[in-house]
Amino acid sequence: VSLLLNLMERHGREVTEVAIDFFLMLDTIGVSSRHEALRAPMHARLVEVMLRQSTLPDDFTSWDVAEEDEETFERFREHVLADLLDNCFGVLKGEYLSIVGNALGNAPNWQVAEAGTFALRAAAERIKEEMEESTTTTAEEFLTQLFTTVASQASDNSGVFSAHPLLRASTCRLIKSYAFWLGKKGDKGTLGRGILMYVTSSFSHGSSWPTAAVAFRSVCSRCARALRDPETFGALLEHTEQSISGIRVGVDGHDFSDNRTAVMEGLARVIAAMQIQHASQISPRLVSPIAGRCKAIAMEMAQQLPQNQIAHAEAARTMAAELSLIASSVRFLEFPSSSTATSGVEHPAIAVLSAAWPMLEEIVSAKMWQAPSVVKAISEIYVAALLSAKANSVNMVVP
Repeated sequence: VSLLLNLMERHGREVTEVAIDFFLMLDTIGVSSRHEALRAPMHARLVEVMLRQSTLPDDFTSWDVAEEDEETFERFREHVLADLLDNCFGVLKGEYLSIVGNALGNAPNWQVAEAGTFALRAAAERIKEEMEESTTTTAEEFLTQLFTTVASQASDNSGVFSAHPLLRASTCRLIKSYAFWLGKKGDKGTLGRGILMYVTSSFSHGSSWPTAAVAFRSVCSRCARALRDPETFGALLEHTEQSISGIRVGVDGHDFSDNRTAVMEGLARVIAAMQIQHASQISPRLVSPIAGRCKAIAMEMAQQLPQNQIAHAEAARTMAAELSLIASSVRFLEFPSSSTATSGVEHPAIAVLSAAWPMLEEIVSAKMWQAPSVVKAISEIYVAALLSAKANSVNMVVP
């Protein structure tokens, strides 16, 4: 074992990729049946070795100019190291957090910190089990301190976690992995709101935007009860709209991915956790900026093309992408039919559709927007409203 560890340290990933199976097989033997040196001491050294090997070079700036191949590096970490790091936490528990915590606390650069976030993410499921089964508060205290630090570094260059877009992306992946913990934390959502500020501040950093959008959805979903107060949600909605207003979506080709969908779904999940009176009042605000963008697109194209000419493919995809955001929101606005019957208020999904209807009518009636992608997007809005409102959608159905 000592020889293998020495070879891994000296020769790097080539040896590690071969040696990793040995350590995974060794971990199938009960800890109590092993020599003392093959218990915590071996795993502590393994964590230190793997942390170094999962760290990007000190002079790394971006994948575009790196000698390192992104796919090869990602595969090595996610498919070679992750399982063994998970095993290491199972043996070390609090000591694992101490090793990774020291690496983060003493990180000389953002690359080392990024490797630390990977190591914590790799063991997330095992850490979750430990917190559920253990009576100690070691993991709870560690995560509280870590994410409090992350939340305090939302502004650019305010700390190591905001030092580089790739570290922001890795931290957002970490946040997604621990969203379950943020949702259970008994602090009335204080830390969750702080984390959302970090996540939304990462929207404008190109390489972190996709992972930040997914992290936003996860935190909103897990912390919905803490965020559902109308005043709290109103502030979150306004801040989020400002954060994504500058995002430019590439619509080249038919398979483009719009990460704004995850953001809209996250906001809708919070509304779905509200009392229906509040949800009905605030849900139309989701589509207000979307309707504004759709009108701007329609106005721009009206100045460029005759009224009887169908918009070109890129314009149609741009319009369809905006409309799809409405469907993404409505899809999660489900409430029991009894709640609308007793409250006497409009179902939130119908309220969204009503707010968007004038704009949708303008688009439907214009020949310019009869492109298949636009028609499909509008149909999806209608179907989503029907499915969410259920019996409350009876007036939407024309015999």
